[in-house]
Amino acid sequence: MNDFMKIGMGGSVARGRIVASGRFNSMPIRRVVHQARKDGRLIDLTFGRACKWVFFLDSGHVVLAATSDLNSDESEKKSHDKQNT
Repeated sequence: MNDFMKIGMGGSVARGRIVASGRFNSMPIRRVVHQARKDGRLIDLTFGRACKWVFFLDSGHVVLAATSDLNSDESEKKSHDKQNT
């Protein structure tokens, strides 16, 4: 069973499939996004909002996201670990 990460307003990505992530404001990442769009490997989960994050999947797909729960998950894990100790 895959653990899913929430992306924006209803989207999600399987955590085990993500091999890298980065901010969209980087030109090298923008070039990869452009090529993925041409190749049909782009998954747009921005829901019409400005893109902030780009996730690279093990399948070669590139996922665009306006928001992600990267930071909220880290704080949630720390909170969960404290409760279990």
